[in-house]
Amino acid sequence: MRPFGVSGEMRLRPLAEDPRWYFDLDPDRVFLLREDSLPRPVRVAFQRQHGEDVIVKIEGIDSPELAQELTGRHLAIPEGDRPALGEDRFYTDELIGLQVVDRDGETLGRVHEVIDSAREAYLSVKGGSQDFLVPPERALIESVDLQARQIRLRFKFHSPRDKEA
Repeated sequence: MRPFGVSGEMRLRPLAEDPRWYFDLDPDRVFLLREDSLPRPVRVAFQRQHGEDVIVKIEGIDSPELAQELTGRHLAIPEGDRPALGEDRFYTDELIGLQVVDRDGETLGRVHEVIDSAREAYLSVKGGSQDFLVPPERALIESVDLQARQIRLRFKFHSPRDKEA
């Protein structure tokens, strides 16, 4: 989130395919995520769509200065309140911990975190000494199987150590 306007509104980049579902949420079932503490309940009014973003008003945030203090924070809702995603779409938390294998089934590691950059997200995969990033693109990922807790890549992974051997 980041400040928007002069009355303490915030601009929120929705993670859902269709941001209109935000307007049906119960304003009392929203939490502010803070890195340094537990999620804090807040009362939110989802006011309007602004391009791809949603403009929100958090109760008690009435100035640009107060809004600025929330820059980079996230809003969260209970898992059961989030909408179903389309085919081949996943929530970030569903990917954390999934085993990553190459096209031959060789285990490369597990998704440690999803890193959001300005342009796209990356899966941070940690596996022994092989830590690497994978952009979650269809050209690179053959399948994501939440039941089997596995992501299969479309390529054979060659580590730099393979060249030394």
